[in-house]
Amino acid sequence: KYGATLKWPNDFMIDEKKVGGMLMELVWHNNQLSGIILGFALNVNNTFEPTHEVAQRATSLCTHAHQSLNVPALQAALIASLNFWYNAWHAHAYDQIFATWVEEQSYLGKK
Repeated sequence: KYGATLKWPNDFMIDEKKVGGMLMELVWHNNQLSGIILGFALNVNNTFEPTHEVAQRATSLCTHAHQSLNVPALQAALIASLNFWYNAWHAHAYDQIFATWVEEQSYLGKK
């Protein structure tokens, strides 16, 4: 919705500026993958003055949307999206997950 893409290994990018990031950890039980722990952060309603040290490499969703965002509504949308991808993983739709991951990469094949 905001035009965000992925930058390996764990950044969310908009217009080549970082808007957030994520970390994942796989959970194994008896040599089988049993879960994924996901933590992420987003710059939602942050603003960075042009003189701020990160202004040239960071942005926020509100800056891109040109308006303040409703955080509870954003949280609900994020949870719905996470639930969609969790269900895809649970259904072993790994090809779909990987294809989407590749499609969303903004720097794949670039130096």
